[in-house]
Amino acid sequence: MLDQALRSRKDRLLNPIAERAAQFGVSPHLLTTIALSAGIAAAAVAAIFPSYIALSFGLWVMSRSCDGLDGPVARRLGRPSDIGGYSDLLGDFVVYAALPLGLAWGHPSPSAWPITAALLASFYLNAASWLYPAAILERIGAERRAVPARLDPDTERWSAEPDSSPGRDVPAKQPKESGCEQAPRRHPAQAKRTTTVAMPRGIMEGTETLVFFSLFLLFPALYPWIAALMAVLVALSAGHRWATFRSILQARPATRHDTR
Repeated sequence: MLDQALRSRKDRLLNPIAERAAQFGVSPHLLTTIALSAGIAAAAVAAIFPSYIALSFGLWVMSRSCDGLDGPVARRLGRPSDIGGYSDLLGDFVVYAALPLGLAWGHPSPSAWPITAALLASFYLNAASWLYPAAILERIGAERRAVPARLDPDTERWSAEPDSSPGRDVPAKQPKESGCEQAPRRHPAQAKRTTTVAMPRGIMEGTETLVFFSLFLLFPALYPWIAALMAVLVALSAGHRWATFRSILQARPATRHDTR
């Protein structure tokens, strides 16, 4: 919910560091590896040494800092790649699963385990709520870029769908506005993004996740209560994404590529 509003501030904070790291030739894959290792180490400290709050939190900050730098460094080195984005995303999933498990292991209350199970289940639901829509948005974007707009001679309207009716052979043209060709349309979730996949917005995004996990580590005694609240918000976020994506698809004209 806050990612887009805080993106410019995040860029101002991380860009100078990423620029310096790129000048020293720091590998983005190394940063991804450090982010994953430090996150797992933070989970291990929270499980084995729950009183070492400063150490686990410091490792968490190191993990997320490297996670935020690997992408900007890769772009500055001219080496952004799909495998890099995939590795980064997979590492995030590992860290976000390991930390709640570590906190539950180190918490004295038995209630920490069922609450952790509910939290991880909400993560699973939330991932499903945006991974599939992200793939659909990518496909829609690819179709819109690949298929030129076509003038329907019957309705005299422009359509992004090719005319497949028998005997109809209307040359493809680009609609013009003020003498300029219209650029291919993109869904807002795809516009000006720097991530490997388009991530639909939701109530719980990266910023909110960082805040909740930081609270987990800074106040481990309150972990079950904070985790329960996060589980509810993540589930609500998944429902919100489902409703939003459903409205997007319902408003979009069906194509022959659409499947159930």
